[in-house]
Amino acid sequence: ARSSSSGGAASPASPAKPHPAAAAAHGSSSSSTPGPLISDEGLDLLRSTTELDYLTQLVFRLYENKSVPADHPQRFRIEILFCPGTGYNPITEPPAQGNHTLPSKPRVDLHIGEGATLADFDKLLRPFAAKRRQQQQQQQSSVKEQQSVREKDKDDN
Repeated sequence: ARSSSSGGAASPASPAKPHPAAAAAHGSSSSSTPGPLISDEGLDLLRSTTELDYLTQLVFRLYENKSVPADHPQRFRIEILFCPGTGYNPITEPPAQGNHTLPSKPRVDLHIGEGATLADFDKLLRPFAAKRRQQQQQQQSSVKEQQSVREKDKDDN
């Protein structure tokens, strides 16, 4: 069962249509290349959002299915939701409570179907983490080299 969004936000009435390549990714997690994480409708929404207002949210929800074995790829799944914030004009749309608080717009699903497995999510994001890790290691080795040069210069004096 799907839980409702916190803060009174609601999911869209109709589920997003899956991307054609997503069928294989959600049919079998043993696929070497997972399908996309975000539906075509979700991408359209992100592309059409021209302004990110106060309280903009990109939410990653992690769900655990305890009826599935712990080492099975279907044990965990991730849903991705988006809210562009409080993009209301307080002049034309005064706050309902009259307390000068603008409500956030509802969160909407960006994910396909019931979301991606954690394993698929990890496969798609790991290359980015690896690049960042390589950059950090290169920076650390550069700093160490500079320190050793300074220590050598210090010893020579």
